[in-house]
Amino acid sequence: MIDRQPDVAALKRALCDLSEVEVTSQGFELTLPQAYHTGNAVAVVIQAEANAFYIHDNGYAAMLLETLGVRTTPALQAHLHRSVEAYGCDLAGFRVFRRCAAWDDVAFAAVTVGCASRLIADHALKVDAPPVYDFRRALLGKVEESLGSGRIRENEEYTAQKGTSYKVTAVVLDARQSRPVAFLEPISRHQAVARKFREFYDFMMTPSLVDIERVAIYDDSQSEITAGDILLMQDVSNPVRFRDSTQRFQDWRALH
Repeated sequence: MIDRQPDVAALKRALCDLSEVEVTSQGFELTLPQAYHTGNAVAVVIQAEANAFYIHDNGYAAMLLETLGVRTTPALQAHLHRSVEAYGCDLAGFRVFRRCAAWDDVAFAAVTVGCASRLIADHALKVDAPPVYDFRRALLGKVEESLGSGRIRENEEYTAQKGTSYKVTAVVLDARQSRPVAFLEPISRHQAVARKFREFYDFMMTPSLVDIERVAIYDDSQSEITAGDILLMQDVSNPVRFRDSTQRFQDWRALH
């Protein structure tokens, strides 16, 4: 039995809650209510140019193909180029993009870029290759191995002082499993830094949450995470390399 009957307002609100907009060095990063087959949300970047708006997927779909070892041959690029044209988009170096002159067209253009980006990523489903490395799941597995599943809560929602709510990837509880002692957030790509920074900054400015340790575990096997990203996260959290995270988890086990 379903727990409630859906209504128009609730459905619209639920979809809106899946969307986020962040100001980045590139412009605006818009997280869409769409997902790749890996479970990651589709995000596009909106940049203002002299006479147009440039909307692109930052090459994320191409990165998924590369991770799976898909060879980006000229023949494959030509095939995908024809496919993304169906969405009114273009392809350059496997970056999906679209330009529009009017602000009123930006939202729809962003949706089409997201659809075309998913189309490229879905090409990975046609090849015989190992699954995409899921950094978030790898991190959660490591925490559970060190502390036990009883001390971990996934996707728990906390509200900051200004009213913004966040779903924390992993909340570490004390030994009695009665209170949170740490918030963990994985960072596997540069584009995620702005969102994680805002979340931890808001927690740091919330009196009821400020004493909970904030830890950003970053994927040090990826060149996407820059020294600037790490320095930025140091302002609001304790950045820890994934390869060093086991020791940090063991410290919590001994202290709490």
